[in-house]
Amino acid sequence: MSVSTPGPLALTAFAGIALSIALQFFRLAPIGNVLATAIFYIVWFVCLFAVLPIGIRTQSDVGEVVQGTSAGAPINARAGRIVALTTIVASVVFLLILLALRFKIVPLG
Repeated sequence: MSVSTPGPLALTAFAGIALSIALQFFRLAPIGNVLATAIFYIVWFVCLFAVLPIGIRTQSDVGEVVQGTSAGAPINARAGRIVALTTIVASVVFLLILLALRFKIVPLG
């Protein structure tokens, strides 16, 4: 029986929940854990679409378009790298949002 390692999305889920709990523990987040986790995932998906085109080489870039596919289809998507980079960028953006809420740059009321 082999033991499988968690996938990139499972690690992202763990990172989001751990980050929101840590920020709540240190009293940096003026919002609850559930709302902080929801905001993290919204930020994560927005950052995903910003990070997605970084470093992608398409079939038309290489000049080897497979018949029946789009010329803009990626050659090697490298999903794990994209998920990891998205998690890093989203964590920084999420921290900036929480700090803006904490120091009342963006008021809650």
